[in-house]
Amino acid sequence: MAWRWYVYQFGNKFVLLYPFYTLLFTKTGLSSAEITSLFVVWTLSSLLLEVPSGVLADVLSRRALLVIGPLLEAAGFALWIAVPSYASFALGFVLWGACGALQSGAIESLVYDGLRHYGAADRYVAISGRAHAVGTVTVLAAMVVASPVFAFGGYGVVGVASVAACLFTSVVALGFPDHRPEETEASENSLDQDKATAFDNSLGHGGEKAEASKDSLGHDQATAFDNSLGSGSEKTESSRDPLDHDGAGAFDNSLGRGGEQTETSRGFLEHGKGRADAPVDPHDDEAGVSEGVGEFLGTLRQGLDLVRGNGRLRHLVLYIAAVVAIWGGLEELVPLLAADSDIPERLIPLLAMGVNAGVALGGVLAGPAARLGQRWLAVGVAVAGGALALGVASGSPWGLVGVVAAFAVFSLAGLVAQARLQDAITGPARATVTSLAGLGTDAANIGVYLLYAAASQYGGDRGGFIGGGLVYVLIGAFAIGRLALTKRSAAQ
Repeated sequence: MAWRWYVYQFGNKFVLLYPFYTLLFTKTGLSSAEITSLFVVWTLSSLLLEVPSGVLADVLSRRALLVIGPLLEAAGFALWIAVPSYASFALGFVLWGACGALQSGAIESLVYDGLRHYGAADRYVAISGRAHAVGTVTVLAAMVVASPVFAFGGYGVVGVASVAACLFTSVVALGFPDHRPEETEASENSLDQDKATAFDNSLGHGGEKAEASKDSLGHDQATAFDNSLGSGSEKTESSRDPLDHDGAGAFDNSLGRGGEQTETSRGFLEHGKGRADAPVDPHDDEAGVSEGVGEFLGTLRQGLDLVRGNGRLRHLVLYIAAVVAIWGGLEELVPLLAADSDIPERLIPLLAMGVNAGVALGGVLAGPAARLGQRWLAVGVAVAGGALALGVASGSPWGLVGVVAAFAVFSLAGLVAQARLQDAITGPARATVTSLAGLGTDAANIGVYLLYAAASQYGGDRGGFIGGGLVYVLIGAFAIGRLALTKRSAAQ
């Protein structure tokens, strides 16, 4: 499962159109105002679809959403190349935003529940960090490869390559095993019920049938156990090493059972629907739609109630929104910082690559960092914020080393917090809660850009980055204070 996520990230980020789509808009004749409005369309589509797509990931197959998302993105890129116009670009951004929304929440929940199914949830933070590192490095690789490909075939070849990358990503997603906690719980409940029934029968038939009842109990246990596994001894063998044998073990079993069969089984377990050969009621379709809408709204309500009623979850959602949104927004503005710091233009791409390398390093170090206490991570965020502010204020190229280091700390702090969010979520609304955190991050990102614009009016682009660093100092200090109060309250 881990390697499949890495490959999925590679395909998802290896889009050669990234460095050129703004130029494509300009070549088509769009004005700066029109191009800006396209980015607004992109942002709004992501925001509006973030939470609904998370709810869908809890109600429907997460694997299916991960397959569909890249197909939508591929359709958008194909539309841009085939029919370049403002309307096509706007629709393409809507499809791209829908792709990101379908993936957000679904991939984290699918991987976490899969690891939890095999008793390896503690590996999630390390795997998640490496997956994000793969994505960051892949973006850099795509930028390097894009230039010669563009020189060879122009927008057409770059666009076709981007569509191919999306299709590859969709195919990779077909191999994800989609384990649901409720399936495991239902199987366990079925096993317990079979045990209880067999035991009751043995008591009710007297001593002369005790031995037969004992054999019946053993048979019922074996049957329930086989049913709970879904594929008998073969899956038992494959589940011994699920992470290292993804393709040969859990993946094969998940495909062997079939998507339709899995969904049907879930329906029988959860809703107690009738036999397949039962007469068809003409009102079944209408009832099914009502039931689906009710399940959607119920899952959304459950996710919202979970965040509202759980102080730790609420704190993590807000913390993730602040930590991830700031560095995510500032990362896009690094070229402006370089230009404001008197760095030669030829070195600006190197600085941007250095920051991306810092973000990737943070992903790699997220696993070891998760073993640190919350207090040390909060201290790290505050220190990194100070390093960012001081490094930018120095105005020297050496000061930018502190900037790169700060981005590494911010990246790993965000990933560790996201992993702890997964640990704190209970119940079937995991993707919904994860999408709520994503919505908070997207909304905070807009606030970061507005605050940056205000700060840059007084201190230039360096002022915007210094302000971001000082906010991180405050976030770290607040987290340290909150942990101290929590510890004091627990002691009392």
